[in-house]
Amino acid sequence: MFCEGCLENHEADKLVKAKKAKMDLPKSAAYEAETEETQFTPPTNSKINFRAIRLGFCFLAIVALAWSLYSYNQPTNLPRAAEIVQLERMQAELIQCLAVFAEIGQQLSNGGGPAAELRCRDTTLSNRVLSGDDELRVAHPNPRFYGAKAIYVTDKNPIPIVEPLDP
Repeated sequence: MFCEGCLENHEADKLVKAKKAKMDLPKSAAYEAETEETQFTPPTNSKINFRAIRLGFCFLAIVALAWSLYSYNQPTNLPRAAEIVQLERMQAELIQCLAVFAEIGQQLSNGGGPAAELRCRDTTLSNRVLSGDDELRVAHPNPRFYGAKAIYVTDKNPIPIVEPLDP
């Protein structure tokens, strides 16, 4: 039994003696004593490696994210039928031709004459210029190329008119 002050002195003496004994040991024995004290023993004998499982989930999440970004940024290459492609080309050419005729219609409505160089890309023929009944009409030389009976503008109506073929 020790009093409070003596107990503190006794504990301090024990600690100093233990440190001194450690210092007096040869270096290899002191190193082994330190490593024995600092070695960690797991509290359970679990064989599941939770760190590896977490890393695996992270890897799978990164791969899934990379794949979704890759597939989002890639255009879809769906095969299209040749008929659909041909139809789309014909529609685009018709729209371009109508734009040319709209420009011709603007010239006619402003009091000018039709410019000879303004014609659709599909033909080398000049546009047909018809006048009569106090109206000037400029028509496409071959409207059947677009599946129409007539494509024209007048000086009174600058908006292109397309008359479809009779069924």
